[in-house]
Amino acid sequence: MKSRSKRKGISPLISVILLIAFTMVVAGILAAWATQFVQVRQSEFVKCADARILIQSSYYDNGTQQLYTNVFNNGKVDLDGFTFIVTLENSSILSTNFDNTTVLSGGVGTFNMTSSSNVKEVSLRSRQCQGAQDSIGKYYIQGIGY
Repeated sequence: MKSRSKRKGISPLISVILLIAFTMVVAGILAAWATQFVQVRQSEFVKCADARILIQSSYYDNGTQQLYTNVFNNGKVDLDGFTFIVTLENSSILSTNFDNTTVLSGGVGTFNMTSSSNVKEVSLRSRQCQGAQDSIGKYYIQGIGY
């Protein structure tokens, strides 16, 4: 006759308590992360609510095929990093990132790009605050529109 060994498992009460404790630890970690995430996003949102830019002037130099654009930061936030976008008449798009360019609040920045003269529109967007952007059409670009 074979003898059976008796094995004891964890009691159901202990397993429920361990499961609840594990769930509470995971919930605590997620709550701490979510709180920090929301605080960071909220501070970025509040900061960017006062970010604005205005294209003051744009000039196209036929000799060098350079398009120059002056931008005024009329918001309350210093802005870092911009994308300069030129849309041509044939709907193709030229784009240049200015990652290390800062335009202080109340200050003016100048951006330039090599382009053909068949410009349809010029846009400048802040990469830091997506809502800070401005565009002008070709009729407002000196050397092309008038």
